[in-house]
Amino acid sequence: MTETRNNIWFLTLMDEDKANTLYLPDGIGCVELDACTDFDKDVARIARISTGSENKGLRADRRLLATLIREDHGSPLEMGLIRFKMQMPLFLVAQLLRHRMASYSQQSGRYVAFDVQYFTPGPTGWRRQGKGNRQMSGDGFDALTACLIEENYQKSVKLAVQTYLDMLEVGVAREQARIVLPQSVYTSIFAQFNTRSLMNLLRLRLAPDAQPEFQEYAKLMFSFVARECPNMHRLLTIAYKVEQRLKPQYRNLWTDLMAEWDAEGNSEHD
Repeated sequence: MTETRNNIWFLTLMDEDKANTLYLPDGIGCVELDACTDFDKDVARIARISTGSENKGLRADRRLLATLIREDHGSPLEMGLIRFKMQMPLFLVAQLLRHRMASYSQQSGRYVAFDVQYFTPGPTGWRRQGKGNRQMSGDGFDALTACLIEENYQKSVKLAVQTYLDMLEVGVAREQARIVLPQSVYTSIFAQFNTRSLMNLLRLRLAPDAQPEFQEYAKLMFSFVARECPNMHRLLTIAYKVEQRLKPQYRNLWTDLMAEWDAEGNSEHD
């Protein structure tokens, strides 16, 4: 990394000769690390303002970071920043924007025409609707059914894309022509997170019930955290494992509460 102090956020801008872009299997979707602060050092340094203590070295920094995450002292974690540039299909951008404690700047279909590229799961990537969780998908299809689904999908998307291009050709405004494009079309977006908001995104989007396509993006983001901030990466990994082990206990508490409410009846006057 090449360190610079010429910008107000004291970000570390990434070297051009470093592998800062990781691609998904289709070779289109990607995550690029655009800039980041030094989480391991900066978060610990900023956290010490509450006690008035000075920098005490790597060992003390690691212990302090562990304490912050273990005890859920989140304010200092919000001081670290990381920014990604991503090529992502629109249906995943909709999920990304649900993480509101972040800053975004997205390609505008009003100002420029889309260089249309679109995501496809491929013949083996189509999944049935899940039965237990309404948000989740389930098992795949047999080969014949999957091929028919893929064939119909490709026809529909190509027709929509060609319609978009034809509309632009005859002079339809970009802001209107874009409405015919499917959710699978790729767009470019910058996303900047603080450490705390990134932790929340990774916790939710790496979970087993997250959409698999988004999980792939979250894995690439987490790999950059591992490279640039190894101590923070190890702490987040442990925190995630602890949370997964505690979840069954918390579920039992909610189940007990639901049973109590059911026993109380459906009316306040029962």
